[in-house]
Amino acid sequence: MAIESLSAHYQGELDKFNDFTPQKLIRKDIGQMGFPLLEKKLKVMSQMLLELLAIVESIENLPNEYIDALFAYINQYNDAGTELINYNPENADSFQRKQNFINAVERLYKIMITGVDPNGQYSTVIMPFLYLYTILKQRQIDNLSSALDDAENNKKIFIKLKENADTLLSSLQDKAKEVSLYDYSNVFSKQSKSHSNWDWREMGAGQYWLILTLMLTICFGIFVSNINSIYPIETNVNVTIITIEYLTRVLIVSFSIFLISFCAKQFNIQQHLSVVNKHRENTLNSYKLFIDSLGDNDTEIKPALMMEVAKAIYESGQTGYLGSNDKSDGSLSMVEMTKYVGGSK
Repeated sequence: MAIESLSAHYQGELDKFNDFTPQKLIRKDIGQMGFPLLEKKLKVMSQMLLELLAIVESIENLPNEYIDALFAYINQYNDAGTELINYNPENADSFQRKQNFINAVERLYKIMITGVDPNGQYSTVIMPFLYLYTILKQRQIDNLSSALDDAENNKKIFIKLKENADTLLSSLQDKAKEVSLYDYSNVFSKQSKSHSNWDWREMGAGQYWLILTLMLTICFGIFVSNINSIYPIETNVNVTIITIEYLTRVLIVSFSIFLISFCAKQFNIQQHLSVVNKHRENTLNSYKLFIDSLGDNDTEIKPALMMEVAKAIYESGQTGYLGSNDKSDGSLSMVEMTKYVGGSK
């Protein structure tokens, strides 16, 4: 039962009890005879009643008979407290009144501790205090056990939810990795096809250079085989003119050979780029398979595998389409720069 409902039902008694502290009831202006012992008993009773009040306020759906019994004892405590507050040592019957409330406090104290008054009579309260105290303490223990069970169940539910969340997060991360790998792999695949694709409906740049090379080669062959008719030289003219005409032929042939060689080289470059990007695509497609095949304890293999993937992506390698003169110079590659920076930390 909550404190609000207690206050609403027993407002007066509860406020009076909260106001009647043992320090307030034992006034220093009424003498010391018998009061030190009385103060100890009031403190014990007050603490016990406060303890039961706290239990009642923490338990829901507590039967009213326990609450009524508790406030019956609180009412007796308040009656004794009222006598102490209203006591005036200057009145004619002060001695008798003093003895009366001392007896009342001692009677209530003995009833709460033993269940009987000083005369051996049982309490007229509906429920013995020790029985009430035992019942409420047991209810408190049961309530705490239930709360602990609920907390344990909530803990299990929380752990289960956390495990599900971790599983979902791990799944989403794996899915994101797969999507990222697929996206980059798809980029390399498109780049590879843009450099070289033997499908006539969607030819790559290399095929156009190859067609141009073949066309220039055919034209050059036709030109060379028919050079005398296409570009005849008069032998009966000045030697200087004849020399110039021969040099012109040589320049035309040399330029044609250079043009054919340039187109062929461009074809080789496009083929080289296509193979490199295809290799990058295959690397990314196989990376997920290698990672999944490794265990969680393979902490040394994963960095090595990642380094090889980076090497396959950032280093062009040899494809056979470029000669030794077309290789890159001795500058640091991306992988070597990564090693250098990582080693300098």
